[in-house]
Amino acid sequence: MTFTSADLKKLRWHLAGVALLLLAGLFLASQSRALRQHAGNARQAAEAAAREAENRLRRVRIEENEIRDKSLTLAAMQKRGTLGSEQRLAWTETLRDAQRRHKLPEISYEFGPRAALAPAAAEAVRFYASPMKLRLRLVHEEDLLRYLDTLRREASALVVVRACTLKRGAPLGSAPAPEAACDLDWVTAQAGNPGEEKRP
Repeated sequence: MTFTSADLKKLRWHLAGVALLLLAGLFLASQSRALRQHAGNARQAAEAAAREAENRLRRVRIEENEIRDKSLTLAAMQKRGTLGSEQRLAWTETLRDAQRRHKLPEISYEFGPRAALAPAAAEAVRFYASPMKLRLRLVHEEDLLRYLDTLRREASALVVVRACTLKRGAPLGSAPAPEAACDLDWVTAQAGNPGEEKRP
């Protein structure tokens, strides 16, 4: 079958319609692809925003927990008396009371100068250590552990034992009495003071 120009004239509107339909189909396909891409981008942006919001919320919760923990720690320190300036007179009484309670024959001690445990920072609370040399004459070796445990429980400071040595000393009665030498830190906290030097 052959087409004549008359046939083509009859079909031209149909062919134009088919061409228009093809163009419309291509346009709709490209628009659909663009809409899908836009929707995908919007979904990714929404997911990223949701992740960022979750991360922010997680950080806020962590900060809230840290603030609550610090508040509880500070309240406990305040109650115990470790928050504020050093209380050497109270510490001396604690040392003597523990000596009497454990019936130790002799103790001697010497406090060093108080120093900051870390460089000045923007922290609300800073920690300080007051070093102490402690010498004890004991009845039994176990007296040393009991004495130090009493200091840790009852002192208005955090008592940190840095080192202790134990040796046989001069006789106490019929047996040689043990002697102990300890280096302690009495740690307190208070509002930061940039003028303090860091402890070496």
